[in-house]
Amino acid sequence: MREPHTSPGTAPLGIPRPQVPQEIRGRFVLAVLGAGAAWAVLGVCFSRASRWNPPSPPTPRTWTGRSSAVSSSRP
Repeated sequence: MREPHTSPGTAPLGIPRPQVPQEIRGRFVLAVLGAGAAWAVLGVCFSRASRWNPPSPPTPRTWTGRSSAVSSSRP
């Protein structure tokens, strides 16, 4: 198989700069700021959730390994 580039260094390597079309730039900025604010508020809420909601008391175990028909003394 032939190499597609004839000499080393002919292919430009780099990360292209992201661009937003001018027509939607205002809405894009508003959406980005809203998403960032929501992410920050939810992060605070989730980090504080354990203090706002104390753990519930443990529930009694209801599973004994036997069905009620087997453990019942009535015929």
